[in-house]
Amino acid sequence: MNSISIGLIGKGFIGDILQRYYPYTKSYDIKGDCDPLEEVLNQRVIFICFNLKDNAASGLEPIEHYLRQMKAETTVIIKSTFILGTTDLLQSKYKQLNVIYCPEFLTEATAWEDFTAPQFQILGMPHKTLELANDLFKLLPDAPVKRIISPLDAEMLKHAQNSYYALKVTWFNQLYDACKEIGSDYETI
Repeated sequence: MNSISIGLIGKGFIGDILQRYYPYTKSYDIKGDCDPLEEVLNQRVIFICFNLKDNAASGLEPIEHYLRQMKAETTVIIKSTFILGTTDLLQSKYKQLNVIYCPEFLTEATAWEDFTAPQFQILGMPHKTLELANDLFKLLPDAPVKRIISPLDAEMLKHAQNSYYALKVTWFNQLYDACKEIGSDYETI
């Protein structure tokens, strides 16, 4: 794993976990306290993990700002959440790069455990990047289930999982309210 040079753009919630897991990583964030951008962009694999404005296509400029500066054949692993079809759009626009979507499924309270011992590892890979799959699975934390799927399917999976978790929270809030209203003990239920 140490033989692959790694860069990281974005040092928020996910970026901090990646930095901890890959301590030799060169990292950059617009908020400072980081390595020079030129050093980060010189790495073989670069993780992008920062929030995009409104998760909309019009908000892709921050990612494209960095993609335009990367060397040919750089492998870009995007951890950000955005609208469906974005990975394919970026790969078609930046053909000299290997653009891959690797969704992250972290819960805030157990983020480190979720990252280091994931239930599954998903790589949304365009056809041109498939030969990189084995090396990337070795680079990422091991998981009992590893899947290579299309970038579009990986993006949809991320949205489906996020929606499902939001639905669970809403349902349990409704259950709590119903228990409170009738005098039932929510913890027992």
